[in-house]
Amino acid sequence: MLAIAKETNPQLMADQGTRKARRLYVGNLPAGHISEQMLVDFFQAAVVQAGIVQLGLPGKPVVSAWVSTDDDRRFAFVEFRTMDECANALSLNGIQFQGESLRISRPSDFEDAVRAMQAQGISIPQGPGLPMIPGAAIGGVGIPVPALPVANMAAMMGAPVSSGPAATPCMKLQNMVKADDGPEDIEDIKADVREECEKHGQVIKVLIPGPNEPGSQNVYVLFGDTAAAVKAQSDMHGRLFDGLKILASFFDKAAFEAGSLS
Repeated sequence: MLAIAKETNPQLMADQGTRKARRLYVGNLPAGHISEQMLVDFFQAAVVQAGIVQLGLPGKPVVSAWVSTDDDRRFAFVEFRTMDECANALSLNGIQFQGESLRISRPSDFEDAVRAMQAQGISIPQGPGLPMIPGAAIGGVGIPVPALPVANMAAMMGAPVSSGPAATPCMKLQNMVKADDGPEDIEDIKADVREECEKHGQVIKVLIPGPNEPGSQNVYVLFGDTAAAVKAQSDMHGRLFDGLKILASFFDKAAFEAGSLS
C-alpha cells in the first residue's frame, strides 16, 4: 500500500518520512506571547494571499506550528500540508508579522530529510519561481533560495495581488463608499466592516473620512495585530459589495495614526 501511495500522490504522504521536508524554520519572532494558533492562522492567510496553495487538496495548507518557549531565542517551526507548498512558502521570507520581518528557511535537519527521502525514492520539489544556488545540491537535489517578496511571487504565478505596503495592522478598503452616501449609509458601512473584520481578530478602529477630506470614499481599519489584518485582507479582497469588487490593501500604521490618509 505504501508503494502505491508513493506512486499515485507522493506529495500527500503526511507521515514521518516527509515531515522534515514539510517544515520551515521561522526566526525573528516579535516579543510577547505568540501562540501556535496565531502562527498557523497567519501563514494560512499568507500562502493564500501569495497564491502558492495547491488547489483541490483535502485539508488546509498549514498543518501545525511549534513555538519556542525560550525568551532568548524567538523562533518556531511551521508544518505544511505538502512538500510543494512548503517549498513555495520559502518565498515568504521577510514577511512582516507584528512589526518584525520574519526569517524563513529550511530547518537544520533538512539535509538529513533529503537523503532519507531519496533512499525511499521520494523527490524533493523545488518550488515554482525559486532560483537555485549555483552548484549547491544534496545528492543532486538543488536547494531553493527564498529571494522573491510575496507580492512578486503571487504576481508571477498569476494570483490577484492588492497594491500597498507589506502587511501591517492597518487595512484600506476601496469601492465600498460612494460620493452620495449619507451619514446613515456611512454608519451602516462602518458597522458592516467592523462585524466582518472582527471575525479575524481585534478591531481597534474603523474610520471613513468625510467628503472632501483626505482618503474620502475609503474605509480604514486598524487591527490589534498584523495577523488579524492579514486574515481580513485575504478574506475581503475581491469580494463584491453593492456590485463592486472590494480592493483591500495594507496601509501604513504610522500614517493612519497621524491622519495622513490617501
